[in-house]
Amino acid sequence: MPVKVSVSKVREKIMAGVKSTSDENIVSSSLFFGRLFHQVFARLLKKESKFFINKISKTSKKEWEKAVLDHLYKHLIGPVLSKSQKNLTDKSKQVINFWQAVKNMNKWITDLLWTAEKEKIDIFIKPEKPLECQIQKEGWSDSVIITGIADLVIGIQKTSGWCIVELKTGKGCREADLAQACLYHYILSSKTKKKNGAVALIRFGPDKEEILFQSSEIIKTQEKIISLIGEIANVINKKRDKSLLKQAEQLINIFKEYGINIFLDGMPVSGPSFIRYPVKLGKGVRLKQIKLNAVEIQHRLSLDSAPFVSIYKGKVVIDIKRKNRKIIYFSDILSGLSKKDKNFGCSKILIGIDLDHNLHFADLSAPDNVHLLVAGTTGSGKSEWLRTALASLVYTNTPDTIRFVLIDPKRAAFKYFKESKFLLNDNALVYPDENPVEKILEYLANEMDNRYKIFSYKNLDSRDEYVKKTGEIMPRIVCFCDEYFDLIERSKKEKKAIEKHINRLGAKARASGIHLVIATQQPSRSVIKGTLDVNMPAKIALKMSRSIESNMVLGEKGAENLLGSGDMLFKDIGNPVRLQAPYLKPEERILYI
Repeated sequence: MPVKVSVSKVREKIMAGVKSTSDENIVSSSLFFGRLFHQVFARLLKKESKFFINKISKTSKKEWEKAVLDHLYKHLIGPVLSKSQKNLTDKSKQVINFWQAVKNMNKWITDLLWTAEKEKIDIFIKPEKPLECQIQKEGWSDSVIITGIADLVIGIQKTSGWCIVELKTGKGCREADLAQACLYHYILSSKTKKKNGAVALIRFGPDKEEILFQSSEIIKTQEKIISLIGEIANVINKKRDKSLLKQAEQLINIFKEYGINIFLDGMPVSGPSFIRYPVKLGKGVRLKQIKLNAVEIQHRLSLDSAPFVSIYKGKVVIDIKRKNRKIIYFSDILSGLSKKDKNFGCSKILIGIDLDHNLHFADLSAPDNVHLLVAGTTGSGKSEWLRTALASLVYTNTPDTIRFVLIDPKRAAFKYFKESKFLLNDNALVYPDENPVEKILEYLANEMDNRYKIFSYKNLDSRDEYVKKTGEIMPRIVCFCDEYFDLIERSKKEKKAIEKHINRLGAKARASGIHLVIATQQPSRSVIKGTLDVNMPAKIALKMSRSIESNMVLGEKGAENLLGSGDMLFKDIGNPVRLQAPYLKPEERILYI
């Protein structure tokens, strides 16, 4: 049975990794103007429409252009804007940009049709063209029917030449726009004898931009999109690794020897650090029984470490360390990071990558990710994770949209960052034996209060609202602190002052755009309980020495069985998710400062 996938779903998948921080009102109003623009465009060019452009009399090109624009406003745009007036009271800039896009679109259409008529070129124009085709590729378990509606198909009758046109009213995601147009090109190519049509991306507002691609230029893009469609439809057959199935059989048989019946519940998945075996528990078998036998499995299968047993997406999974771990480098995942937004910047901090090679982020602007606690023993990859997370924010921001305070008790984690333009000020790289940490935290708390005073004066609630309403850039501030244990063990007075400021920032810094990322090598009760436990909603647990430490950070055991070197459990809401941190090579650190 063929699987149906819409072009819009493919676009959403591409957009998922590149969306920047934005306000819901901006998104909803942009959708409103986008829909209206496309409706106006289609009604103007459909022959069966009562608003069809050729029903408007032509005298001269200039007068016809003006007459069409008047016609658009009087019959199509004006009535809609009048009905929506209450919802557009604070959208004057968007209304102006929309009208400019309409004027550009009107000029483009009238120029095209006037020239075609005068030069006697027999063209065909098909707005809102429904398209559909069935795709079957080698290695797919089923075929896929891809459906969508192209903004415009245009061409010349005699030559059968054609072009897919994708229309936009303003700035968007060029990757997604191109992918969408290329997919329509692929569908139309499969339906027509003439395969070498073109693709055009046209942005009409606020400034007109037109990009044309010939068929030969988009073949590679189409190949990638077809592969993505296979993933979305879940029809790509993953190769069965006989060695993995053999180990799965051994695993099941060992449990049976102890009277514990389990069954393989899906294909094993091989990640960079471990192999995941999804299993189904037999009647009367409890999850606790599986966990208690982990050490026995380690012995029987001659493993370097005990299997990691957890719940993932509702299934019981048993993770077994690979014999040869693979390293995921930061440079390999750059394409999955968000694009820079010159006003808002990007609030997403990279956490790690899962078994399906999906990147996971913590959105600092969200209440459940506003501050992060990072814990791990020597060799866990704690300092490496901090540097990678820092690099992800540098890559997706500018010094105007984000600034850092880096607290480095051992003078080892962030020393390469000394000359960075991203530092908040000259004292933002903090060595506690030179500059008291409580002073820089007090500075951040005072900055938070000052920002709230500015917001109150302008009747605003947050940093994002301030940027949106005023157009002025207010940088997000992120404070990274390595070796927190070292700071609070210096003296009771220092500990009390540090915890006081962390409590202030933790309680109300989110809306001001100030965030804390605090790491410790000693996740003991005296360190975690109280200040950090209450104020750090998102937790990253790398390898721990003991189960009690894992329980202190995550509220459950498990981190003591991690593999080290970036193997982690990330928890904000719900069950912890196991991820692998990408590795930023020492020689590449200087590229992200």
